[in-house]
Amino acid sequence: MNAANKAVRDRTAVDPVNAMILLLKLESKRFSMNREKAWSWKEVLTPHGKTLMEKVFRNVNPRDYSITVEGSSTSNKCYVTKNVSQYNYVCWFPVEYDDDGSLFGGCSCGVPNTDGLPCHHMVAVVKSYKIEGLNETNVMPIWWHTSHWRKQYPWECQYVCNFDMERLRNSTTAKVEKAYVLCPP
Repeated sequence: MNAANKAVRDRTAVDPVNAMILLLKLESKRFSMNREKAWSWKEVLTPHGKTLMEKVFRNVNPRDYSITVEGSSTSNKCYVTKNVSQYNYVCWFPVEYDDDGSLFGGCSCGVPNTDGLPCHHMVAVVKSYKIEGLNETNVMPIWWHTSHWRKQYPWECQYVCNFDMERLRNSTTAKVEKAYVLCPP
């Protein structure tokens, strides 16, 4: 029985060096694939960001809300009340784009802080067109913008993983790869 267990252990044993090489190759492929996706995408929002935006904006009718806008030099403050409710919520949007090109603000209901998406009060303000320049894409947080996605996968960065055990054994003279030599020559 012990001999059978040993035989099974020998077949399933993992070589840590080869496992790391495999993980590096998989990560290299994943990085290259995502970089291609990010830089070939032509819309303002990422594919998932676009789906989330459509979901958030789908069932909000601005005629169901009473909206009052107060503008200042730094932000637009909006008082929003749903017509069937007595609660008054305060939404705010910056007047100028932030460094990343978003006008994502906040709301006193707390949904934008917890979900990271505009709440239905904010969506009602956007759909009411009471604030000039506010639209479905620029009200989304920056982490759903394609520009932010591209920062995570820079085009200039080349992540190449093209080594194997034979190459590592034979490359002890190369200065660049000396740090990666894991096996004695």
